[in-house]
Amino acid sequence: MTPTVEVKRRGTHDGCGRRGAVLLEVVFALGLFVAAATVIVSGLNSSFTAVDHLRRQVVAENLAASVVAEMQLGIRPLESTISEQFDAPFSTWTIQVEVSAETRRVSEEETRIGAETTQLEVVVRNPRHEVVHRLGAEILAPGEPETEPGPSSASSTVDSARVMEIFSE
Repeated sequence: MTPTVEVKRRGTHDGCGRRGAVLLEVVFALGLFVAAATVIVSGLNSSFTAVDHLRRQVVAENLAASVVAEMQLGIRPLESTISEQFDAPFSTWTIQVEVSAETRRVSEEETRIGAETTQLEVVVRNPRHEVVHRLGAEILAPGEPETEPGPSSASSTVDSARVMEIFSE
């Protein structure tokens, strides 16, 4: 009887090549998952940043509109200011009001009442978040005679504490 010799061919190591291919597939899938997760997290971060910036812009716009409304109601004097800080919870926000020295006569076709108006610009800033909002307005000049029934903007008596309570709700 002659002895048998088994000859192994190169490259056949009982499934080692198959295991290497599976490991390569797992590493490739993990790399794809990490890349996809990075893109998603980056998109979410951009969205949150944009929403936060938009929220601050809306707060600035509302503060400027509130100042104009206070001037129309006679709660705040109709005069220029350099830079004032708002009360809490808006203590990081500042306001600057520029009132034009000129008045403009408005015709009855424009407003139903012939009156003089004053132009003003309100600038609201939050230096910490680099937000600046400008609002231009034209309001009735103080001391205008009333031509329609109802309270005028200069002679209205308004409970300022109640108005501030309404704005803070």
